[in-house]
Amino acid sequence: SLQVPYYQNYSKTRKAIHDVVMNKYFDLVVAGIIFLNVITMALEYYLMPQVMIDILTYFNYAFTAVFILEAIFKIIALGLKQYFKDGWNQLDITIVILSIAGIVMEEMESDIIPINPTIIRIMRVLRIARVLKLLKMAKGIRALLETVFLALPQVGNLGLLFFLLFFIFAALGVELFGRLDCTEDNPCEGLGRHASFKHFFIAFLTLFRIATGDNWNGIMK
Repeated sequence: SLQVPYYQNYSKTRKAIHDVVMNKYFDLVVAGIIFLNVITMALEYYLMPQVMIDILTYFNYAFTAVFILEAIFKIIALGLKQYFKDGWNQLDITIVILSIAGIVMEEMESDIIPINPTIIRIMRVLRIARVLKLLKMAKGIRALLETVFLALPQVGNLGLLFFLLFFIFAALGVELFGRLDCTEDNPCEGLGRHASFKHFFIAFLTLFRIATGDNWNGIMK
């Protein structure tokens, strides 16, 4: 038997909204708005004049309103159950909620309740998450991300292998170089308080530091 589409019993208005939301040009328009939003976020600089602050604030309100409308239209078009089935839609609604929370905090901080400025700065930084909305339109990047997620379980195994190697060589380092000391005749080049083989834990950290390339030539000398 043929499966009936979920939009089979929609009213004309809801069907029209569904057709608009599912149209590929709708996603292109949203992508253009996100691009403009990123440009306005990039225009911020230290010690901006009040006029510039006000203009960028109004732009943020406008973009937030657009993203709220996008989420509302999609919920109307798909229904709550169908909407939240898609992980990208969950990301969209999370970004919308964070945007609204950021605006509310800014308004409360200026008019009603003093709020820690650090929290407000964090909320402003989280606006950049809107760029993630573009990922769902880039099929190539999505395929790469899916590959990364599938490979993540193997990363744990690789990490355990590295831990085993570091463990073995840290123990060897303590045995072979644990008695090295800094003297006038043998001054330290790279060894010191934060890099030595005097005991296992500092030896482990020293090996990790060498593996990252931080002053490895000094330590080896």
